[in-house]
This record gives sequence, structure tokens and C-alpha cells, in this order.
Amino acid sequence: CGAEPRLCDLRCVWCHLTAHEKCLGSRATIDCDFGAHQSLVIPPYTVSLKVVGWRTGKRGVVINELSVPADVRNWMPLLILANPRSGGNDAQLLMRAFRSLLNPVQIFDVCETSPESVLDLCRLLPAHRCRVLVCGGDGTVGWVLSTLDKLNLPLQPDIAICPLGTGNDLARVLGWGSGYTGEAPEDILRDVEHAVLTPLDRWKITVGRPGLLSLHRPLKTIHMNNYFGIGCDAVVTLNFHKSRESRPNLFTNRIFNKAWYLGYGAKDVLEARCRNLHQKIELEMDGVRVELPELEGIIVININSWCGGVPIWTTEQILSTGQQQQQMVSPSSDVSSIPSSSSAKSTAASMRPVSTAAANATGGQRTVGSITPSSSIAGDSSFSRDTGAAQDNSDGVVYHDDYDVARQHSPLISPSQRSNGSHYSSAPSPPPQASPSKHQHQHGRKDSNASSYGSASFSDGKLEVIGLYSALHIARLQISLADPLRLGQAKSVKITIKSSSPLPCQADGEPWEQSASVINITHAGQARMLTRSSAPS
Repeated sequence: CGAEPRLCDLRCVWCHLTAHEKCLGSRATIDCDFGAHQSLVIPPYTVSLKVVGWRTGKRGVVINELSVPADVRNWMPLLILANPRSGGNDAQLLMRAFRSLLNPVQIFDVCETSPESVLDLCRLLPAHRCRVLVCGGDGTVGWVLSTLDKLNLPLQPDIAICPLGTGNDLARVLGWGSGYTGEAPEDILRDVEHAVLTPLDRWKITVGRPGLLSLHRPLKTIHMNNYFGIGCDAVVTLNFHKSRESRPNLFTNRIFNKAWYLGYGAKDVLEARCRNLHQKIELEMDGVRVELPELEGIIVININSWCGGVPIWTTEQILSTGQQQQQMVSPSSDVSSIPSSSSAKSTAASMRPVSTAAANATGGQRTVGSITPSSSIAGDSSFSRDTGAAQDNSDGVVYHDDYDVARQHSPLISPSQRSNGSHYSSAPSPPPQASPSKHQHQHGRKDSNASSYGSASFSDGKLEVIGLYSALHIARLQISLADPLRLGQAKSVKITIKSSSPLPCQADGEPWEQSASVINITHAGQARMLTRSSAPS
């Protein structure tokens, strides 16, 4: 039975049950339960189709009616939207595999069928909440969520993600992984079926541009899920976007895409297009203006994953920074015990930044809002005032004369000592056990108030605002050689662009150039996202 050398025997395309032809004839009936994923399958007997476009010559079949199957428990029909242009072009293989596991009418290519027409199918089941699997990058997920805002469905579907993009930051924080690595489609469907509902804050970005005679032009509205950036990080995204639009055949692999990002980042390190950004914009958080230090970029994040998986606002870093700063130097340190300038170079490796507490005890220093941009960096490296050269410290951090302002603000160094190069003549020697981590060095600056901030959450109705010193600072953040400059947390953010020349901006990886305008970021409700119950290893 079943051993003939020919094509024989049968397999159910729904439940994948196999049976020999002879055995099948001896059975009266065979019940199909639609397999292991029956709660996600739309049975064929519940679908009514109709032909459209026959007059225009573009014939197609669409779903006309849907009924609820009576023999399926906990039914939650799944709709799959795949973007073939995302990341490594794995969408075509996934769609082919999903069509063999589900009803083919459940799988859609967003390049052929608009998300509006797909998500509008949820209206055919007003009493059942659907689930939507988005196979694409963060841009595709944002496209789907913006479409749901326009449709105003009676029951909003739950959204799961199969990450096919380059960064996939939203998929990372929701537990769906950093990218598609060849997982079996059956495993993906099982994860979607057992995923946990999680609310995600969404934010509305309104851009108001003043026109002639003080008349305001119509507002431009954008919805944000992950982050908004202005400055050096948006420059890299903008250059990448322009190149991909002009030559898309060069951007078909996730690894190559990251290499392109690296190249454009290195280019901006040399060009520094957004130099002196703090003079071109004004920042307000919850209606309070924040005086900015010298920066080249500002990012406003909703999720704690940025630039391809960098946890830019972590509680561990905040706590360790605050605790170690208190341990480095006591306010009662004896200034007379500081080594002289002749031994500064030999002791540079053992010297560490002076804490804010010690600085305040010796006269205090000027702070900018809630930020201390210029904590003392005495002892981090030895400088030559004649050549402007800098030497590495034990942590491998190089400080350059671009940050002389930070050193000049140190209350433990007198002007006469700066002029003769005695940079270590008034810096206390810290105890050996108080060695700070590499995360405390920020181009010669420290975030002295980091311990006062709360942890980041994508469902608390708050945004985290972070400053970037340069494109090189971005690179150091990605390899954990630096911490960001935390500017604070707020429920609303306002950025005023004063520059006459356009500045690069980006929201969730979609860049543009923005001229003089006022940008307001406010809360816009929450989306129903699905979190993977067991995060990938």
C-alpha cells in the first residue's frame, strides 16, 4: 500500500493530512480541522468572492462577504501584508510558504494591493477582532498603522511583525527579533497565535511653516512610532534614502544596507553638515525652553531601540553613572594632595573625571537647564597646548581641542594653570576602586543628572529627548564606547527651526529636509501591538 513507483496518495492542502489512495477508499468520511493553525485560517466555505475590474481589463478577485465558522474555537483570522522591497527581499519566499499554510486570500503584497483595501476587510467581521502580520521593516509597520488611523475601524486589529527591514527597531523592542533569519513559517504563525497584547504610544508630528505676510501655511502632519531626529543622524538617513531611490538594485541586502549607512556616517564625520545645530534651533519640553550645549543632532525617542538596536536610554547605564559619580571624588577631597603637572602624563592613565559634587564644593559651575555639559575632565588625557594633540587614556577615549570649552569650565583648574599646561595640578586623585566605566565619557562630557531620569517605556505617554555631539558620537554609541547626552523626558516636545537653510529631519526612518518652521510632537493615542511571548535567542 503506497509503494507504487508513481505519483500516488493524497494530502489535504488545509490540514496537511496524508492518506493512501486505497486506505482513503475504505473510509466513509474524513474530517478536516484545518491543521495546527486552525484559529488563524479563514475557511474556504466562509468566503464569498466577486470579480472586479472586468470593464477596465484589469480583472481581479476580491472578498465580498465573510462569515464566522461555527466549528472553530477562539477564531482570530489572520491577514498578512508583505512588502517585497523591505530589507533582503525575503517577502516573496514567505508569501509562498504562507499560502500553503493558510487560505491564499489572507496573504497580500502591498506593492499590488493597498493596505487600505486589505485592512478594510476587518469591517466584514464586526464582532471578531482580526490579527495582522506585517512582513516588512519599520516603515511598512508605520504605513499600516497610519492606514488604520484613516479607516477608523470599529474593532482595531492586533498587529504582529515579521522583521524584514534593515533596522527593525520596533520589532526588537516587541520581541520579534532583529531580522528574519530563515525561521520556519510554521514557527512564525505559532508565535503570532500565542503573542501577548501590548499598547504602543503613537505620536503626532505637526509642522507649521510661516508664509508671506505672517500667514501660516497648512500644517504638515506625520505620525511617529519609534523616533524623530533632526541633525546628523537625519543626514545619514537622507543620503541613504536618496541613493536607494535612484538605484534600488544596490540596496537589496540587509548587510549591504548597513554598510551603506556606515559609509554615509563616515562622510558626515568629515563634512559635519549640521555643525552648530544648537544655534539653529530652539527646544522646548513641556513648555519649558531648554538651553542646548554644542550639538549636531537631537533625537526624540518613543522606544528604547535606535539606529539598528542601540538601547540608547537604559536604566542600568543611568544608575551606574549616578552611583559611580558619587564614588569618584568626595566633596571633602584635599586639593593639596593633587599631583603636580610634572607627573601628570605618567598618572594620566589612573586619573578619572571629577564628579559634579566635587565641582560644586569648589565653587560650582554653570549648568544648562537640567544638563551639565562641561563636567571636569581633568585626568582623562594629557593635552599639549602648543600642538593641540591629545593622548589616549586607559579607556581608549581621545579628547581633542574641539572641547576646550568643557575644560575651561572646570572649577578645579585656574586660568594660569591652563596657560602653562598644568592640567592636572589641581585634580584630586580618586580612590582605586572608583574607576568609572567607559560609558561615562562623552567626548569629554558626562551626563551628571542621568540618575534623576526615569526608565524608558513605549506605553507611558512620555518621550525621551537625547542630544548627539556628532556623527562620530553615533558610531561610538553603537559600539558602547559612549553614552548619549540625556536632555530629559517630556509629554510634549516643540522644536523651532530658525535657520534659513533647510535642516535634515527624519521620522521612523523616513527623511526630508525642513526649512524654517515649528515642529510640535504630541501624544496621539495607542496602537494594539503584539509582543512575542518568548523572545528569540
